[in-house]
Amino acid sequence: MLRCPVDVFLKHYVPFEPSPESIDEVYAVVHEKCLVKTQTSETAWKAFTCAPSSDKRREEEVFLGLQTILRVIEDVNPTQAAGLGTFKWDGCIQPSNVTSSDLIPAEAAVVAEFKKSSARSEVIQNRKQLVSAASQIMHDDPRRMFTYGVTIEDQQMSLWYFDCSHSVKSDPFDFTQDFKTFVRVFVSFLWATEHEIGFDPTVHRVKLGEEIRYVYQVEQKFFLTQSTIHNPRLLSISGRTTRVWEVVQVAGTTPSQVQEIMNNGKTASYTRQYLRSLEAGSAT
Repeated sequence: MLRCPVDVFLKHYVPFEPSPESIDEVYAVVHEKCLVKTQTSETAWKAFTCAPSSDKRREEEVFLGLQTILRVIEDVNPTQAAGLGTFKWDGCIQPSNVTSSDLIPAEAAVVAEFKKSSARSEVIQNRKQLVSAASQIMHDDPRRMFTYGVTIEDQQMSLWYFDCSHSVKSDPFDFTQDFKTFVRVFVSFLWATEHEIGFDPTVHRVKLGEEIRYVYQVEQKFFLTQSTIHNPRLLSISGRTTRVWEVVQVAGTTPSQVQEIMNNGKTASYTRQYLRSLEAGSAT
């Protein structure tokens, strides 16, 4: 696991680098709708007028205020925003085309874990949970080239990046004071395209009845997975990810096209390897 200052992470690892004008525009709206002056004349989030560790409410109630802030950021540019959702982990950002209220790992673009306390044991548990969630996403979803995470322990927020070659964690920053960095982070996450946030545009997730399948696009041809030939579950996220499927050629990725079997239904084996040095995977 590599580590870097948060400004380096924001320059080299976030999905895209928003323009200063975009950041200023969003920050102005956030300042108006989400920030307040405290009794000591300090500026604070309306949702976090005291440190999470000082809040007597339950953990899930304390951090629920994040959703309100992210909705405001999202609404500045709703046509571009990726969409915010809840998850079986503490929180996630999901693509806007996901409509299910019962989310699964494949539908989480950015996962998050929160703790009110910054005690060492809580920090370790929080980070273990995040890495476990990221590992599940990378191993279970063939569309993933990389994924992101966020951890919060009390007032400290850290950003995480995971792919098959390496993982990076940013140094923490105080999200209850550094409002501009918070906005910069979530503009990048919320306004990113699916490709920018780690989904391979040549791999499509489809549902046939109650079964999840994948359609791999190779130039202008489409191959629907039939069964798994080789799909190892590695103990770590890093390392070459190789999947081998039995596939059949279909007409495309829409529900009707997936049902249209081509090439007389002849099956073939399809091997997919992901290396971070490649933009979107290497297929044979």
